[in-house]
Amino acid sequence: DGKAEVKLMSNTGAVEIHPASVLWNHTDYRYPFLIYHEKVKTSKVYLRDATMITPYSLLLFGGNIKVDHTMGQVVVDEWIRFNVPAQHAVLIHQLRMEINNLLQRKITDPKYDALSCAQSNKVVQAVSTLMKSEG
Repeated sequence: DGKAEVKLMSNTGAVEIHPASVLWNHTDYRYPFLIYHEKVKTSKVYLRDATMITPYSLLLFGGNIKVDHTMGQVVVDEWIRFNVPAQHAVLIHQLRMEINNLLQRKITDPKYDALSCAQSNKVVQAVSTLMKSEG
């Protein structure tokens, strides 16, 4: 049928979309990353409740990140690697720290208005700009 086969991988190996999922038989993946609510093993390892996400979403809100300066990479959850210039890697890491600080502040003080604080507003605007740039 001319369509490329899509191979899905998790940190533990190959997975497939569960047949009851909306993404079952979906082959037009605009972005190469999925998040999921549940991974189950029956006859195969299946993902349930999966959603496509953008690279910036994964970098900014995904698992732990490390900057590997020797390889010129940002590594998410010790297995997803992004080749990025060193300066960009440092900026991504700093923005992640600022996002985490902002979220921690909001959790600690639910009435905190991030948009009224200049520093927090800059973080929100930076995230918004990056998300919009990926379409």
